Amino acid sequence: MMSENSKLRKIYVDVLRVISAFAVVFIHTSCQIIDSELIETPVKTWQWFFANIYNGMSHFAVPVFFMISGALFLGRDIKVSTLYKKYVSRIIGVFLVWSCFYAVFIRGERDCYNITYHTLLGMNRFSFLLIIAGLYMIVPFLKKIVEEKTTCIYFIVMGIVVAFALPQLMGWIERYSIFEGRIRTYIEVVNLWIGRMQLVFPMGSSVYFVLGYFLDKKELSKKSNRIMLVGGAGALLISILMTYYDSLLEGTGVFYWNSSYTLNTLMLSCGVFCLCKEFSCKLSEGVVKVIVCISKLTLGVYVLHTAILDHLLPKVLGISADRFPAIISVPMVAVLVLGISLFITFLLSKIPLIKRIV
Repeated sequence: MMSENSKLRKIYVDVLRVISAFAVVFIHTSCQIIDSELIETPVKTWQWFFANIYNGMSHFAVPVFFMISGALFLGRDIKVSTLYKKYVSRIIGVFLVWSCFYAVFIRGERDCYNITYHTLLGMNRFSFLLIIAGLYMIVPFLKKIVEEKTTCIYFIVMGIVVAFALPQLMGWIERYSIFEGRIRTYIEVVNLWIGRMQLVFPMGSSVYFVLGYFLDKKELSKKSNRIMLVGGAGALLISILMTYYDSLLEGTGVFYWNSSYTLNTLMLSCGVFCLCKEFSCKLSEGVVKVIVCISKLTLGVYVLHTAILDHLLPKVLGISADRFPAIISVPMVAVLVLGISLFITFLLSKIPLIKRIV
């Protein structure tokens, strides 16, 4: 069992961080098979079917990272100056340095203007870092919201309605032609009202941020935990099946249900969060030490895995998930990418100046 020092560290946060980092790699590995922008894999094949399962079961990754940050930041007293000097500046520094790395060494840019442009633009996969930086900036406001339990719950409920439920309902109406006639018109008017109210503060990422704090502080009963776990499992099943259904209809990958800002992804993320919180305390001391060590390297995994997955392995070693049966290739390639990323990050973390950006 864990020692008292381990418990004080909130080991479940380290477990979540490691699992989410691995899930990010899983998502992008499976994309080598199901992303139509990368490869045309027919939807009506076992290859696409299994890759879709791996992809769908991993989309809790980014939301859980938001929730982890909320659990860690909203319960602490941090000066605004410290927030910017220690955290916001570091995240933006990580974004700029690694965007520059990819611009020069992966894209092969040599012109100063193009290098600067792609450094500032960054990759789509790095947008997460800017969202995190933005959330850090509004921590002082969010702290005031979570000071009172009622206000905290109100913010979460409003955010779920405005940022998750209504947009998804409108998506269902457009995609599946449900609620025809007057009912559809009324729902569209309500959605128009919400848009005109400009309720931009309680949006998706900030809801996850506050929700992470709430679930961290809230001791759920066994019954509530079971509901969360069952709900998360149900949401996972819905994500996988509906993505497959939509893709069959379109004849190509349609990943509407895998968005971070859908109710099913929200439920899946909450289920994973509660699962790790409940069972992490039962881990042995040896396992905890390994998890803590890996947890410290997860930022490096996030920024490095694309270079390894999309460039080093396929172009140098001739290895990619689409070249083997997906049922075994996705986990094997993902584990390989994770291992190499961890090794390189470990080496970089020993270099004084570079360790700040991994």
